Amino acid sequence: MEAKYNAIRDIILRNIPDAGNYPTSINGVRIVRRDEPTEFLRCFYNPSCILVLQGIKNMLYGEENIVYTRGQYVVS
Repeated sequence: MEAKYNAIRDIILRNIPDAGNYPTSINGVRIVRRDEPTEFLRCFYNPSCILVLQGIKNMLYGEENIVYTRGQYVVS
């Protein structure tokens, strides 16, 4: 599985060289790249699927901090 994550990550990093939000040719789908931690913001996500390819993602649900790591995903 490690090789698959690395392959997907490498494709994304090769095609998206900088942090930011990038639309795709699929309506409503975008790729988001972050290179540094961001501050916690209170928000509601539109329906989404988040796949963590490297590093971690923290999400607050009420007072609970949920940590997602490489290979995990969030569907909301």
